[in-house]
Amino acid sequence: MALFSLSKINFLGKTTTSKITYYIVTPLIFSWIYAICAQCIIPLPFNFLPLYPHPLPIFLCTMLFGTPAVLGYIAYLAQGICGAPFFSPNSHLIGLARIYGPTGGYLLGFLVSALFILVLRNKIQHKSLHLSFLYWTATTIFFCIGMAQLSFFVPTEKLIQTGFLPFFIGDYFIKAFIFISCYKIMNKSK
Repeated sequence: MALFSLSKINFLGKTTTSKITYYIVTPLIFSWIYAICAQCIIPLPFNFLPLYPHPLPIFLCTMLFGTPAVLGYIAYLAQGICGAPFFSPNSHLIGLARIYGPTGGYLLGFLVSALFILVLRNKIQHKSLHLSFLYWTATTIFFCIGMAQLSFFVPTEKLIQTGFLPFFIGDYFIKAFIFISCYKIMNKSK
């Protein structure tokens, strides 16, 4: 018989082992999923910002799993800032320099958007129209934050054409459709 067992310590209705899993292990797994998704990029020949699926897994995981998914994105950012090759490979900037670079606003915008989804995920009806508005609002949030930082690196007259237009259809329509479809399919299995 062990003198000390983590599973026997009870705190706020959860055993220590389940709390470790919920607040540490699960977010780390999410952070690695986000890192893998960040590597899936499609370079655009006319733009230094690539196409990538990043907001979709962050938003979908947040909608399905809540707090661990957001903690996972925070862990993703922390590991990337510390130098892990987590951020998309389209830039020579690594670590903290990436956060201060042209795409850092988008990385921070994803976090604010995920927090927005986390707050509203249990307060909205889970119908397609409501999920669409939730996704579109979260997307608008990350675009606004991303373009605010991008404006320090791109002339104002080229900001919309560099930081928004190439991604508009993909982020507002295609990814929104995938988000709603995947959420509805995965939520039925719960």
